[in-house]
Amino acid sequence: MTYLVLVEKLKEFPEDVLTRHRAFLAENRKLGKVIQHGPLLDGWGEAYTLAAEGLEEAESFTDRDPLKQAGDYARYILHPWMLTP
Repeated sequence: MTYLVLVEKLKEFPEDVLTRHRAFLAENRKLGKVIQHGPLLDGWGEAYTLAAEGLEEAESFTDRDPLKQAGDYARYILHPWMLTP
């Protein structure tokens, strides 16, 4: 199943945390877990699509994200999503 992960920016992301977050997503993209990712151009935050068996796995994945682990910089919103070709 695919999940849309919305990352709402609550306050500015520290550059070191953002660097680790981007590396985490890039590495998991190589592994096939993250399908696509990037910032939202209006400054709201960012989004990525995630391959997971279910909500529990998707939540476990976001819990390992360095940005989420850094504290209250962002709010994560997960939605199961049916991508169409």
